Amino acid sequence: MQKTGLQNRLKSGDNFPMTEPEPLRWNMTLPDGQPLRWGMGNDFVWNGKVPARYYQPEPTHTMSQNLIAADLAPALVTEVIADITATRAKMPFVQPLAADAKKRILEKGLGNAGLCDLFYAAAQENAGQLAASFPMAAWQQDRNFITQFRPIVEALEKLASDARDTLTAAESDDYAAGREAYDDLKRSAVGPAIEQVRAVMRERHGRRNPPPAPPSAA
Repeated sequence: MQKTGLQNRLKSGDNFPMTEPEPLRWNMTLPDGQPLRWGMGNDFVWNGKVPARYYQPEPTHTMSQNLIAADLAPALVTEVIADITATRAKMPFVQPLAADAKKRILEKGLGNAGLCDLFYAAAQENAGQLAASFPMAAWQQDRNFITQFRPIVEALEKLASDARDTLTAAESDDYAAGREAYDDLKRSAVGPAIEQVRAVMRERHGRRNPPPAPPSAA
């Protein structure tokens, strides 16, 4: 017999937290229906709580895939975005490249840092042979900027890469849970949403028409 998505989730790895015991009170009724009375056991103490043995576990069903389990408060979202905005404001020189400018740069090739170091060393060795109008100060300024800016870019790229991976993992969890829900719903659920889901799943995973057979040789 095929298991439903819910049955697949009810496995030995599920977590069953205990109900928080309530304080003992005079003339109270215990969770199993018994009245509280003297001599019920050494785990009944003055100003204590109902012993945990009187509670049944409350099952909570874990997701079969749960790569990310986190809460993100709206206030923190606002704060982080404000921090990013403030960080960018500290670097007014940051700018997107126009498409044509980016194309020209790519035509020259990337990954030229090592060659540029050799260019610069050769220019320092033979400064007297450079044209009088050569912009050495501007070149030096660019090189100093690259040295200082590269670690900032690398840190931002690492953060952006990790953030993207985190979002990808959460979206994968979302899809995995949705597929499990669909396994439970697909046979008998009704409504416009499930009909749309069925249509999408048929389109995505339905049987494709086979390619036409090649013409036979004459």
